[in-house]
Amino acid sequence: YRSYLESQLADAEFKRDILVARFEEIINNAMYRLIKIDYKEQKRPNKEMLHTEALSSDLSLLKMRHQIIEANAICKKLSGLKEAYKSYYETVSRVVALRLQSKDVL
Repeated sequence: YRSYLESQLADAEFKRDILVARFEEIINNAMYRLIKIDYKEQKRPNKEMLHTEALSSDLSLLKMRHQIIEANAICKKLSGLKEAYKSYYETVSRVVALRLQSKDVL
């Protein structure tokens, strides 16, 4: 089961990394398009302002951002489950080993 969880975690992390890479590429392109706007009357926008404006102007970017958040949550859940299973397995192994040692002493 631990191997299964590790493969599921690797798959979830792979999908998350693809989403993040796509998101970063699209948002960088959107920010580049936004920076081409003439800012003569305004001060030049910083990266956070451009990032926020790009997200608010394109709903698909916002949806992709939500998918990344969900993917992160899935990765954390699988990682926690894998660690819990590992801890449970190690505890059971210790108990079995101690019982076997106590029977050998008798």
